[in-house]
Amino acid sequence: MGYQKFWKKKWIWAMALLSFTTACEKDQVSEDKNGFNEEPTEIRAYTATQSPGDIWTFDLDHTAMTWTGTWDHGTETDPSDDLAFRGTFSQLPSGFLKMVLETTTPADAAYPSDGSGFFYAAEIPGMSLFAQPAGSLSGPIINGVDRSDCGTLAGTYNYVRIPPQGVYDVRTRPAYGSLTISETGGGFTFGGNQKSLDCLDPLAPCTTDGPMSIPGSATCDSGTLEINDGPTWIGLGQTTPSGMFMIDFGAGNGGIYGGQQQNISLSEVVGKKLIGFVDQPRTGQQRATSIVFDETGRGLGTLYLDLETNAIDTDNQLEAQISSVNNGLFEGAITNKSGIISWIAGSLRRNGPQLVMAIVTFSDEGPGGVPFPANSAVVGYTP
Repeated sequence: MGYQKFWKKKWIWAMALLSFTTACEKDQVSEDKNGFNEEPTEIRAYTATQSPGDIWTFDLDHTAMTWTGTWDHGTETDPSDDLAFRGTFSQLPSGFLKMVLETTTPADAAYPSDGSGFFYAAEIPGMSLFAQPAGSLSGPIINGVDRSDCGTLAGTYNYVRIPPQGVYDVRTRPAYGSLTISETGGGFTFGGNQKSLDCLDPLAPCTTDGPMSIPGSATCDSGTLEINDGPTWIGLGQTTPSGMFMIDFGAGNGGIYGGQQQNISLSEVVGKKLIGFVDQPRTGQQRATSIVFDETGRGLGTLYLDLETNAIDTDNQLEAQISSVNNGLFEGAITNKSGIISWIAGSLRRNGPQLVMAIVTFSDEGPGGVPFPANSAVVGYTP
């Protein structure tokens, strides 16, 4: 999905948002008309960003196994193009969720109610939900953050760039960095830094390495940031006490996603089998993957042929090498037997036994030698 109906642009080979999770619950207890408490309903709520600048919400009822959602094309001040969704979901043996679309309001033939439209998703309760449009639907990965309360919002966060409209070359354009959120006069302001991936290449010039800013200021309500510069809407963000955050800058402008800085090391992910998504721009596909890191920071991953049968493609492997981690900001490379394919960077965040790792990378070139823009994907671990 995207700026057009599930925007069908081929995106960069990218791997992002490595997520590790244990169970955590939000229970809502309601009363019937006679005042008696009904069974608790476990509803988990998320706000999400999707390239090239679309805003989503998801509410998952884990008692009824139903979900509702909304999709804003990034035109925050114009509700006329918004869509609302409703459906059911199930837990697959592979550990993913399958979210089947049943109704769309207003009705739209692009989003069928016959079961052919669905999402695969990985859920990290209390932290994030990542969804992959599938079936008759297609498009970039949707990166969500738990919708709860503002918590201790002020602080410094690591982030990766969710690409805007069109070709966006993260080798020379802002790809990752840190964002400082400061509380000022009852609101919040933003500042930080940004870097391009060529800054990791010792043989290339560092094209982008400097300050980044978001104009205006924000208010926070239930963890949701409304960012305005006077009368001008700038973006919508979501934070959660677990330290995850995202900001969407509206139609065609992309967003950022990441986690609050903390003292954390790569050793906390060693030996864990992670499941999630990887973007494959050369084939125009988003596929599921599993990956395991060793003590040297080397991660080996294989692709799923079929999430519902847990079938693995043993003929293809992904390989990543993390070289350094500093306050949750890490750097490294995508490699194969011939050496380095591309550089990677991103954010690592822990919340109790849960962790989220976000990675941005690039592909050398797409059709006709045109670079693919960056994108994101997801994996998760449950002990």
